[in-house]
Amino acid sequence: MKKKEKILSAETTARGEWLRIEKLIYEDFQGREKSWESVVRNKAKGAVVILATLKPSGKIVLVSQFRPPAGGRVLEFPAGLLDRDESIEIAALRELKEECGFVGRVVETRNPSFSSPGMSGESITMALVEIDETLPANLSPVCEPDESECIETHLVLPEQIASFIGEQEDLGVMTDSKVLSFALGIQFKMTCGL
Repeated sequence: MKKKEKILSAETTARGEWLRIEKLIYEDFQGREKSWESVVRNKAKGAVVILATLKPSGKIVLVSQFRPPAGGRVLEFPAGLLDRDESIEIAALRELKEECGFVGRVVETRNPSFSSPGMSGESITMALVEIDETLPANLSPVCEPDESECIETHLVLPEQIASFIGEQEDLGVMTDSKVLSFALGIQFKMTCGL
């Protein structure tokens, strides 16, 4: 009979300003004790990823920015870390304003998910946001990035995201797996006539 896996202990083995490495001791499905290394954030309780749609055009908001661990610019959805006492909704709207200059409204949030569970237990919550592009504040949005950020905003129709990714990759921009999954989902939907 299989046992339920569980974490038995966590020990910090290395610490930096923003991240630490933990050695996890866990019990596997056969009751055996094993170990694993995991990366943990020191200063955040998770992250929010924003799937923002401009209304009425239907364009999706993407950003590209330099990501040191990737060694280059990466095409992504707007995203950011949650401050300790911040709700998903507030964080989503704050990050959207900071990174892209847009104001919007959160339509829905999803349950937390994991983008790299083999490396980190960091949860990511998706927030679906609508942006009324006819509002004066959204006609000429002004972003407010952190001093270390150089973010470029891209507005792309959903059916053009796959070709846009190709164009960006030709320019040397890499693609975040969430954006690629989104593009493949749209392509699958169009191919299958759903």
